[in-house]
Amino acid sequence: MAVVKRAYRDVAARLQAQDLEYPATLSTEPELADALAKRLAHDGIETDADDMLVASSTQQFLALLAMLLQRRSPGETVLVGVEEPGYQTAMDTLEFHGLGLVPMPLDEAGVTVEGLLAAVDAGVSAVLFTPRAHSPTGCCWTAQRRRALADALAPHPDVWIIEDDQFAEAATLRPGSLYSEPRLRDRVVYLRSFSKSIAPDMRLAVALAKQPIRHPLTLAKSFADGWTSRTSQRVLAATLTDPRLDELLTEARTEYAHRRAAVREALRQASASQQTGLFVPEYDTDGLHVWVTLPGGCDADRVVEATAQRGFLLAAGQPFFLSPGHQRHLRINAGALPTEHAPQLAAAIGEAVVGLMGQPTALLTP
Repeated sequence: MAVVKRAYRDVAARLQAQDLEYPATLSTEPELADALAKRLAHDGIETDADDMLVASSTQQFLALLAMLLQRRSPGETVLVGVEEPGYQTAMDTLEFHGLGLVPMPLDEAGVTVEGLLAAVDAGVSAVLFTPRAHSPTGCCWTAQRRRALADALAPHPDVWIIEDDQFAEAATLRPGSLYSEPRLRDRVVYLRSFSKSIAPDMRLAVALAKQPIRHPLTLAKSFADGWTSRTSQRVLAATLTDPRLDELLTEARTEYAHRRAAVREALRQASASQQTGLFVPEYDTDGLHVWVTLPGGCDADRVVEATAQRGFLLAAGQPFFLSPGHQRHLRINAGALPTEHAPQLAAAIGEAVVGLMGQPTALLTP
């Protein structure tokens, strides 16, 4: 919070009357473009200010891209491949704007090549990826998976590629971006936001896009809300260049990793001692969440309800899927749970599962 407060004070002290007038163009504020270019380069993504566009959020960019995709195929149902399980808000945004969704299955390294190719065969006009710190599973691309996805997409030049790098500043892993792939670069829209890594009210996102996508995306943004506050852009720039920020982000990464590890280990121990049959992935993840699978026949909604009565709030997995029948998953917000509370959480989940498994109403229809 101190970093953001300093940023606001710094920007306010330099504010002049002309800074509050209508902008001449939609170009990114130079100080923000410089700050972003350095951080993008640290992730292996080379770009310049001419390829940057700032909007109010990733959601706004998804809404604008949905409109552009529909304009490419007027009168047709436009399909987009999305991760399954995937980020609920992103899927809802695309559906709200009239797009049809095609699921792309995941493993520990993100969307599988087989899942991607199946979506392409189904006729998708675009695919949406989360390269790291995926919500809800926490999975991340490997360099090998990124290259394999690039190879699979290269023969399909009409498919747009959208990357939602929503946890970039606080992520531990750096798998790179398809935006850096020369074969794909003219149809990749790389999105980077800051609400999850810095503060939820930091409602800004940047898109990297080259022609032929950049011009219509800029035009769509101009008709949506004109421009994104230059003052807010400068505040974000001051935040990203604060000398204390990287130290704080390192502390956050370390703490999130400890909390994820504590939850996973506590769940494994509780499952072994209570014989609940919970499945906790062995591979490490990134981000805020731990994704677990309940034993066969156990209804996640009932477990969420019973666990809430024990003082812990969880999310049932079904809303993260497109199709019904996925009631055996839980998303745990490990990032919000101090490590010392992990054993109590695991015990509460175990008690809920044990208590419900003996009740016919807790079982799913085979």
